Parts: sequence; C-alpha cells; structure tokens
Amino acid sequence: MTHFSPRLRALAQIRRWAVIPTQRPDFVSSHSFFVAVYALQIAKLIKWPGDRGRLLTYALLHDLEEAVTGDVCYGIKENITDKEKAKKYVLERMAEAVPDLVTLQGEALFAIEITKDPTGAAIDMKNADEIMAITRAADRLDAVFYCAMECSMGNAIMTTRLRKSIELLKKAWQRLPGLKEPENLAELERTWHRIVIDSVHAHEDATSYDVDK
Repeated sequence: MTHFSPRLRALAQIRRWAVIPTQRPDFVSSHSFFVAVYALQIAKLIKWPGDRGRLLTYALLHDLEEAVTGDVCYGIKENITDKEKAKKYVLERMAEAVPDLVTLQGEALFAIEITKDPTGAAIDMKNADEIMAITRAADRLDAVFYCAMECSMGNAIMTTRLRKSIELLKKAWQRLPGLKEPENLAELERTWHRIVIDSVHAHEDATSYDVDK
C-alpha cells in the first residue's frame, strides 16, 4: 500500500445527496472542506480554548470512511441494526485503503499516538468529545447551507429537507461546549437567532452568491 493512497481521490467523485434531485452536485471532498472551515469559525464564535489544529484535522477527515463506503444517507445510517459489526467492517476496509489517514484521524481526536499501547497513554476524552461536538455542528451547518443554496436556485424538493436539516443543526448547536450549560442559555439563543438563522437566510438569497451585486 502506497503512503499516498489513490483511494483518497475517490472523495472528489463520491456524491452526497445522491437520492435527491439537486441543481448542483455536492461531493464528499468539498463537504469536508466546508466542515473544516465552519468548525474553525464555530470554535472562534464560542471561544473554545482547545487545540484548533486537532479540530481542523479531525473535521477535515471526519468523513474519511466514505472513501470505502460511499455516502450513506442519514436515514439508513441511523437505522443500521448492528452498528458494531458495521463499524468493525468499515475500520478494517479503511485500514487497508488509507491506513496513515486513519492514524492521523485518531491522533487528532484523542491527542495520542494510537500506535502506542492505549493503556499507557493519557487519552484526552474531554477535548475529544468537544471536537466531535463542534465537528457535528459544522457538519449540520454545511447541510443546512447546501439545502438553502439549492432552494435559492429554485429546487422546491429541498424545502422540506432544509427544515429537517435546521432541526438537526439546532440539536447539534445545543450540544456545543460553552453553550450547552444552563447558565449560557442566553448566549445559545443569541448565536442561534442572530448568527445561524441570519446566515441561513443569506444562503437562501440567490443574490448573495453574486460577487458583483
């Protein structure tokens, strides 16, 4: 297996939203780019004190398994009955296809060299949970903005999907570190209505994409 796996290039060809008619295709590689950028923006917004390098690495590689599975739509993913068996299969395939990136992904999340004996490593679970929470919110944010962009181009099919995506994003937003605590409810509401919802409306406006307007 070469260090720079050719299989990684598949992420630029694997389509997201494949079961829904869309005006403009979305691919895993471009989605990963936006998730990484949004994760950094969210971290700054909530004043997250953690390691931004680890966050960026994990966010960029969060859908790495799709290099071997392809994009699996949300409904199917949530209803897999034997999740442990599925996870084991995917990890084995990833270890064959992109082993160095699997290692990098794990190191970013847990701040350890995962090739070492994990019993002798100080696994940073608190920051791992926070990195996953921020990445999940960024992932949901990208889905919302993509749906909003599709709606701005006249894709009525995406209207229902946009509403569902906003519901999923709100759940993820409520779990963000620094916002999920009861004492931070006011800041949670402020960022949701004045920043997130305003940004959704901007993405729904077709003129927002015109640099010469």
